[in-house]
This record gives sequence, C-alpha cells and structure tokens, in this order.
Amino acid sequence: MVEESSTIVTSTPSSASSLILDQLLFHAIIASVSEHVTPFIASTTTSLEAWTKLIGLYANRSCSHIMSLKDLLSKPRDSNPVAECLMTIKTTSDELALIDVPILENNLGLYILNGIG
Repeated sequence: MVEESSTIVTSTPSSASSLILDQLLFHAIIASVSEHVTPFIASTTTSLEAWTKLIGLYANRSCSHIMSLKDLLSKPRDSNPVAECLMTIKTTSDELALIDVPILENNLGLYILNGIG
C-alpha cells in the first residue's frame, strides 16, 4: 500500500497480473488481424474493447453468410445429378449446424424434395 495525499492507492498482484494479461491478449489480437482490420481496432485500449469491435465488424457478414447458405438450400438442382444435389444439401445443412443455425428435419426433407423434384 502506498499513501498519497490522504488517499490510499493499493496495488494488488492480481490486478497487476490481470492488466498484464489483458495487454498480452490485446497485442495478440492486434498482431493476428490483417492490416486492413487493424485501423478499426487500433483506437481500443483493452482486449475486451478490441474483441467487441471485431464481433461488430464481422457480425453482419455472419448474417449474410447464413442467408446465402439458406438460399443455396432453396435452389433447385437444375440439371445436376441427384447425388450431387443431396451432397450439396447435406454439406450446407452441416455448415449451418456448425454456426448454430441447425435446419429442422422437417425442413430438411422439404429442401430435399424441392431440390430433386
């Protein structure tokens, strides 16, 4: 403890190590993003702020990615073989499940019937 003009300033090892850890994470985030993204997070001072900005930057792209995957499911197979159509539906469904947007089995059946029909 250090006493400074009637206020007591404490420096505990846990807060100092937390600050060091935060700065290490912050610099790891800065070092791992591309040079095009760095200006968007350069004004942040903590790893939480940098991470929150990154989430905001990529959230819209995630929504558009989900929409494009769902659109891919709803397209008919045209002249593609049935096996190829089924594989596309299966991989697209798996991709959606990986990003926490699973397709219900009922809907998956409809996508299959519409795709091959």
